[in-house]
Amino acid sequence: MPESVYEGASITKPEVHCSGNGPGETPGGLTWTGAPNWSKSVEGTYNVSVSTSTGNCSGQTASCGTVTVLKNPLTCTIPTSGKGGEPMTPTVSCNGTAVSSGLTWRGTPSAPNWNVPMEGTYTDISVSAGSGECSGRTATCKGPLIVTGASIEDYKTVTIGTQTWMAENLNYNVSGSKCYDNKEANCTTYGRLYDWETAMNFPYICTNGACVAQISAKHRGICPSGWHIPSDAEWATLIDFVGGSSAGNKLKATSASGTDDYGFAALLGGYGNSSGTFNGAGSRSYWWSSREGENDKSIAYCYGIGSDNNISNNSRTKEGFINVRCIKD
Repeated sequence: MPESVYEGASITKPEVHCSGNGPGETPGGLTWTGAPNWSKSVEGTYNVSVSTSTGNCSGQTASCGTVTVLKNPLTCTIPTSGKGGEPMTPTVSCNGTAVSSGLTWRGTPSAPNWNVPMEGTYTDISVSAGSGECSGRTATCKGPLIVTGASIEDYKTVTIGTQTWMAENLNYNVSGSKCYDNKEANCTTYGRLYDWETAMNFPYICTNGACVAQISAKHRGICPSGWHIPSDAEWATLIDFVGGSSAGNKLKATSASGTDDYGFAALLGGYGNSSGTFNGAGSRSYWWSSREGENDKSIAYCYGIGSDNNISNNSRTKEGFINVRCIKD
């Protein structure tokens, strides 16, 4: 056995031999006494012995020696909770000195991106140092870390006819979203822009592939719990209630030269293109529906309001970036 190892390291079990066994043959029925956790050792000093209950050495015990597990000089501290999309700050130190570079994070199901963490529960986060005194060492962080999604309490809502809608655009800072012109102030004003697969919380394969089988009747996507991405039919119900396609003016905010008869408060915040350019601020906005293109799987349907006061059904490439309005289940 080694004389010492660092906490968290795996330790190879000592070889056990018995007279009468062949070369390299390990007797069966082994019982370890005083042993550390072989796969993830814990700080302490261990006097290890082993006994066997079968074969020529049945009932005999052998002392394997002492191993000291030293406290790992690499440590990490993570938040225990947070909100998806909002930056989080873990701390890592080596022998008491802060470490900020050369780190590799691992977790279950995957380590979060600390700048834009994804919703979920992370139960086994660890970090490894790639340089310096603690290079090659790994520290397991205490958890779990619970990252919650967008909360409806963060948003104004409005009831229009039989439906309850968000009265502002979703501003959930999830990975894959953007601000108009890449300026954070525009997210504060207009909400964030999302490509369709991000809005639907789908994998990238859905960008150009058929994912209609994964679309539920009230598809939550990245909406808060109890809310969902509106379907084509739900958008049509809203439009019919406010007076048809020419009634977009009634849904526009007064600051966008609308009458805002119903409190929908639509702003003309523009849209983003897959090329990275942005257009339309002050003249047009779009919002995703949950409907995928039937013949062309690279598009999805949305609804838009422009300066002409119309609200209409449109289709856009799934890779484009537009707003999201969630509707209550």
